[in-house]
Amino acid sequence: MVEPRGLKKKAELISHPLPIITLLQSPRILAALYGKWVEATIVIGFDSALPIFTAEVFGWDAAGAGLVFLTITIPLISAPLVGMLSDRFGPRWVSIIGFVMGAVSTTLLQFVRENKVSDIMIMCILLTIDGFAFVFMISPLAADLTTTVICIDHDRPGVFGKSGAYAQVGALFTCAIELGVLSGPVWVSLAYEPLGWKGTVLGVGIPSLTPLPGLIIYGGERYRPIAEES
Repeated sequence: MVEPRGLKKKAELISHPLPIITLLQSPRILAALYGKWVEATIVIGFDSALPIFTAEVFGWDAAGAGLVFLTITIPLISAPLVGMLSDRFGPRWVSIIGFVMGAVSTTLLQFVRENKVSDIMIMCILLTIDGFAFVFMISPLAADLTTTVICIDHDRPGVFGKSGAYAQVGALFTCAIELGVLSGPVWVSLAYEPLGWKGTVLGVGIPSLTPLPGLIIYGGERYRPIAEES
């Protein structure tokens, strides 16, 4: 099995009656959860800000604002392909590519300002890139959480008890999503009125780079079963 990144050594990883506490000792898990929170914040922030922006600038009604989200959702069908890339090359660099893509495309949305065909086209292109970026973020991070549990359990058999900790790490993943569901609208409500569209997207795009240090240092490499070592 590949040497697990972001896991503490046996002497340092303190088991706890609650496996979730043991999970939260892993920097690799914390890096993935933080990345997921940032991704969810961006997605839900778009859900809150885009309808307001398109109504103000383009005069679109609810139908138009809803249709523009197709530019974000259609790229999600590429998730199986991104999963294959993550399995082959490891989740670390695949997720890093996603966050860099998301930061660049989201930040560039500040230049969409006027009710012109060119601005609408630029917005749709950038939102499509965002859609692909979200896929590059989500699939590798979810897989890396499961792989980390496997690595910890292999390093210290029985540390999670008889029942394991797969559902609990999934629950942590869900908690990260829910925190993003909360923080996304809160940010938009605080930022859109005083800062406008430009300040809002900058305030979402630039922080998209903050997961990179944790992912670079602790992000997982390609998982190799024990049989591959021999």
